[in-house]
Amino acid sequence: MAKTSTRHAAQKPIRPAGRRPVPWLGAAAISVVLLVGVAAAVIANVGHSAGGAPSGGPFGVTLVAYQGDELLGGRRVDLGTVVGHGKPVVLNFFAGLCPPCRAEMPGFERVWKRHSGEIVLVGADIGPFLSLGSHEDARRLLDELQITYPAAYVEENVVTRFKVVGMPTTIFYTADGREAGRNTGVLTEEQLENAIRQLLEAPAASR
Repeated sequence: MAKTSTRHAAQKPIRPAGRRPVPWLGAAAISVVLLVGVAAAVIANVGHSAGGAPSGGPFGVTLVAYQGDELLGGRRVDLGTVVGHGKPVVLNFFAGLCPPCRAEMPGFERVWKRHSGEIVLVGADIGPFLSLGSHEDARRLLDELQITYPAAYVEENVVTRFKVVGMPTTIFYTADGREAGRNTGVLTEEQLENAIRQLLEAPAASR
């Protein structure tokens, strides 16, 4: 477990409430996890890496928007211009042919509609790097599920940089850019709602 710096020691990790993450959806879903090198396991504690710096840091990671470019600041943006600029950020790594990603996205959409003025929710497609679908597969998934929150593909392979060990992976950032927690596996709507409420209540880091 990474050590927590002194200035963040008092901050409680973000933890989802209610039900545990839903089980993997059959053999196809389990294979999604195996593709990135781990067995089928879900991190139930969203505060797994709470209080520390982002796993690889968002700067220098280029997002090319499928939709929501007006909220991201352009069609092609540096993730570092989105994270740490006044609103909490929920960064969700997904793929067009990832069954667990499909399972959680409708709940993400409903939470987004409730909190779109308070947070930034970004779906980041890394499917091509995991053989889990093309950009077109991701576009079709977004259209089929009628997802309206910002979504983009990542230009470079960031799997190692962000320590993505299973799909989907969701990373939570505070309004001032600190990584507040993460979840590997499906997040229910209830759990995402709880995590966002904690993000909105998180105090700014002491200077």
